[in-house]
Amino acid sequence: MKKMKRLVFVVVMVMLVSILFACTPAETPQDSKTPEESAQESVASAEDANGDGTVKIGVPVFNLGHTYWVSWVDEIEKLAEEKGFEVISADSKFDAAKQVSLMEDMIAQGCDAIILCPVDPGGVGVVIKEAEAAGVRVILSDLDVVDGDGNHVASGLVGIETYETGKLEGKWAADYAKEHFDGRANVAVLSYPAEQPCLDAENGFLEGLKAELGEENVKAVIMNGQAETEKGMTVTENILSANDDINMLWGANVECTLGGVAAMESRGMTQEDAVACAFYTNPDVMDLIQADESMFKVTMHLPPRVMADTAVDMALKAVNGEEFEYEIKVPFELCDKTTVEGLMEE
Repeated sequence: MKKMKRLVFVVVMVMLVSILFACTPAETPQDSKTPEESAQESVASAEDANGDGTVKIGVPVFNLGHTYWVSWVDEIEKLAEEKGFEVISADSKFDAAKQVSLMEDMIAQGCDAIILCPVDPGGVGVVIKEAEAAGVRVILSDLDVVDGDGNHVASGLVGIETYETGKLEGKWAADYAKEHFDGRANVAVLSYPAEQPCLDAENGFLEGLKAELGEENVKAVIMNGQAETEKGMTVTENILSANDDINMLWGANVECTLGGVAAMESRGMTQEDAVACAFYTNPDVMDLIQADESMFKVTMHLPPRVMADTAVDMALKAVNGEEFEYEIKVPFELCDKTTVEGLMEE
């Protein structure tokens, strides 16, 4: 009898357990989530890939020896305060190997994104692929990077129209030459072939001159100004020593152009003798353009804020899994006596 009671008890317990399991809802399989649920989880993960609650953006700056890049990274840091992300920045010092090393450090530090103007587009592709594989979104500035098959390796690009920008400035300089130098442009060109955008702007400037004046009326003496004030001064002195007909100066950036202007002024040259033009600008040059006595008459204005804001916007969208066009081009504006005051207010 006791055995019978035990058997009944066991049978009842088994039945109760079976009923309980039958009534318990089954776990939802991993692949049964709706697309909306999966997307939300992806975004949530992207917003904090490093797990510390704050989006972290690495910026291996091209070269803090140039005022443009100082302003550029300053604007990114201002945006970080406004938008609530963290910035880790360091100076590549125009050293390709150092820039790669900085990127590797930023990946290791848990950055969610990296904003990069590559010192060497041909040598940075591998580390960009490493970053993207690790979930670190890379946004390029100025220069694109592709693999051997021509495929983009980064998540996005903030591009600039450097050739067309240079051409626009060349047409402005041609009109100035028609009015002041009998339609002749004898140009001391302070080149900077190390940066492709500067070289593109230089070629566009000379093309703009030739298109308006005729190739026979344009003489270009080209030397590398190395984007530095002292070098720009030395190179311009050398050009002037060998060419006494120079009436125009074009520089790949503000620094070397200011050096060239100083060399001209040391020889007693004034705005009656020559006009100075530059690719890129800064507030000091804008002041010179406003001054009546300066030979510095025109630059191309690309506000660092616009470039920085576009790059940050793309980086945050990439981190958050949002869609955006791969390349967004930021336009330059001609900065001369007629436009400088408005541009200074931006």
